[in-house]
Amino acid sequence: MDQSPPEQEVITPSEPAVTRNTILPRSTAGRVIRVISVGLLPQLHRCIAQRTQAESSHKVNKRQRGFDSDKEDILRNPSSAGRCQTIAETALCGDGAELARSRLDSVRRVTRETLQQIMVALGPSHLATLVKEMMALLTRGFEVHVLVYTVHSIMVALKGLFKAGDIDGCLQDILEVCQRDLFGSLAEEKEVVQIARNVQEARSTKSFHTFSLLAQFISDSCLTDLLLPLKQMLTSSFSHKTISRVSECLRHIVMGLTDNTFLSVESLLIFTYGVTSDSIPELTSTIKKKELTPTQREKLSRRQVDTFIIPAAPRTR
Repeated sequence: MDQSPPEQEVITPSEPAVTRNTILPRSTAGRVIRVISVGLLPQLHRCIAQRTQAESSHKVNKRQRGFDSDKEDILRNPSSAGRCQTIAETALCGDGAELARSRLDSVRRVTRETLQQIMVALGPSHLATLVKEMMALLTRGFEVHVLVYTVHSIMVALKGLFKAGDIDGCLQDILEVCQRDLFGSLAEEKEVVQIARNVQEARSTKSFHTFSLLAQFISDSCLTDLLLPLKQMLTSSFSHKTISRVSECLRHIVMGLTDNTFLSVESLLIFTYGVTSDSIPELTSTIKKKELTPTQREKLSRRQVDTFIIPAAPRTR
């Protein structure tokens, strides 16, 4: 009777090996960590942080090699995303934010896509660190337009990953960026045809939709903070342009609040009633009325009410 060994069943894992969690022995795990921290990560860091040929050359040669330097910046972008996914530290996002200062549109576009990949890998809880890093680097000229555009694009990429409280930590910084874009010198620069022609990020206003995203994922403890900058603009300026932009911001905030799943109906109704009835102390007018003296009060009490239809004739000086 033929007794052949039973065939061994081949198990094909349904999950790819890259995403599968494997428990390693202590010695093997220590060896893997040592190889990554000593060998892989320093090489990736040198790839991003080292000076390029254009940076180490003379300024006359920099103009001649402008295309090559921009090409090097594009090639350095994906390595920063891989490094952040490997080590998962938001301090490394500063390398990508530094490349957003490039004057070449293709470099800035690749940088935005890379930063989106980094933040999707790290999660929305690290958004506050990235925004602070970018605000510290992008401060002058066209860089501020790039800052507003990039922050909006990253928030759109994280739209499906936000959890309760992720927006609260970076709310003030994002509001400051939007306020500069809508009511500062940036708004005037966008009306200049030459600036809008040379800087793609200055051709559109993303701050309105950013207000909608903030309202969509904000928690109930920060609802008042969302309206305070708009209230300050209304009390400090009475121009038609400012009032119309504040009205547009409020419209987008209402659209975002209707889609907010982190707010209960009760808290939203209480906040709405507080805004409409002026019962929230932070949102009420801070302008104090001038108190009348006793003599002025007496004169007002003696003043007769004018019952004539025809107004009185104007007095001559």
